Parts: sequence; structure tokens; C-alpha cells
Amino acid sequence: MLFIDDEPHIRSSFKASFRRNFHITLAASGEEGLELFQEIRPEVVISDQRMPGLEGVDVLKQIKRMDPHPCRILLTGYSRIDSVQEAIQNGIIDLYMQKPWDSQKLIEAIVAGAELYSDRVAGRIK
Repeated sequence: MLFIDDEPHIRSSFKASFRRNFHITLAASGEEGLELFQEIRPEVVISDQRMPGLEGVDVLKQIKRMDPHPCRILLTGYSRIDSVQEAIQNGIIDLYMQKPWDSQKLIEAIVAGAELYSDRVAGRIK
């Protein structure tokens, strides 16, 4: 899984919370996330929405263009969700979750995302 967030304490907290369950690669910006995505091709990508430079929806849109198979999850503490709803309707993101995250719900989303990836690769879902 690739986790993209510009805040160091959020990245550290995420890795500490989920490292026992998942292999996690961290990126500190959207640009770094895109570079790492090309290298590792993860099944699940989780990105923060509000970051300097590329915002999460823009990162996930580019990832979808590179490879439509990974599950794309947007994580946001931003209360205005107009762009999030539009991104879901346009198929850019598969799911969004609010910060602070509920660990159990996020684990369930990641597991479901890995299953979605497998279904897409197998051609069962587009």
C-alpha cells in the first residue's frame, strides 16, 4: 500500500497503526507519491486531500490514468466535500474517509480495496 500525506506526524501515526497488518510505503507529497507509485505499483493507494502542490484528488486521478486497477482512497480532514463527491462520481476515487480515521474501519477499507484490486486485475470489475 502507498500512503501519501504531507504531515510527518500523520505518516508516522499511520505506519505505527497499520504496519503489523500491511506493507506500507510512505510519501510526503503528491509528486513523491506519483514517483513511488510507478516504482512499487501497490494494490491500494491512500492519499490526503489537502497538500501543498498536488491535492489528493489530482494525485489519484493521475494514478488512475497510469493504472486503473489499484483501489484509490482519499483521506481528508477537510469538511467541504464537493470535490470529493465529484471525484467519486467520476470514478477517480473509490472511497473517502474522514480524519481522524477509525482504525478498524480503515483496515476494513484497505482489505476491501485489495479485493477490489484483485477483481479489477481479473477483469471481474472495471
